[in-house]
Amino acid sequence: MQTIDFSLFHGEPESVATFGPIAIVRSKYRPNNFVPTHHHEGHCLFVVESGSMFQVMPDRLVVLKKGVVGFQTPELPHRNYSGPAGASIINVAIRSEWFTELGTDLLHRSAFWTGRAATKLRDLLVGKLPLSENTLHAIRDVMCNALSRDFDNQASDNELAEKAYHIVAENFAESISLGLVATELGVNSSHLGRVFRKNFGSSVGEFIKVLRLDLACQMLINSNHSISVTAYDCGFADQSELTRSMKNSIGWTPAAFRKTFQSSQ
Repeated sequence: MQTIDFSLFHGEPESVATFGPIAIVRSKYRPNNFVPTHHHEGHCLFVVESGSMFQVMPDRLVVLKKGVVGFQTPELPHRNYSGPAGASIINVAIRSEWFTELGTDLLHRSAFWTGRAATKLRDLLVGKLPLSENTLHAIRDVMCNALSRDFDNQASDNELAEKAYHIVAENFAESISLGLVATELGVNSSHLGRVFRKNFGSSVGEFIKVLRLDLACQMLINSNHSISVTAYDCGFADQSELTRSMKNSIGWTPAAFRKTFQSSQ
């Protein structure tokens, strides 16, 4: 995994503060940009203040929009694509010993929240620096409750979304759609669409586009296949469609992207 100068992609952090076991950085991500695969040394809690970003992990892709709160475990490899407006994110780096009371099992779980837990965590973090000891304890309590609830309650809709996720992830380079996935699972396509968006923050169609884009970016960096072959292998109709997708999504042409990131390895 390559070493990255993140100032090239995030811009300078707006503020940095340390409070006992945690360090807080408010970062600006540049519009239409790509952050190569990396990981963080400790646990990380983050709040999306504005803008949007796709985050690609080994087993899933998540759409990070304003209001989303995430929790990531150490050493989790991931890469990011910022949206056309960039993104402002509060990143909270946390020493693992701070979570002793949560139990070791919860410390190995990543999660993304948009509901009540996200609102509580945003209220505790945003605009309230420096943090008091009571606020730190409150953050830990909300996270403990949210992590326990997320992983102890496996509703049927969540299972359906997971099944759909894996079907799409295994077949996105082929001709695939929400209707085909719904038929495969024997469910109504409208219901599946709602469940998928609730769990992953995007429609099935958007998810397919980002998976194809991500694979194309990885192929452009790690192979010498022609751009037209790369487009075909990733499920795009032709090189022109890949070029439009990359320009609209991350602001690079395939050729410029390859030249920049192959040379950085």
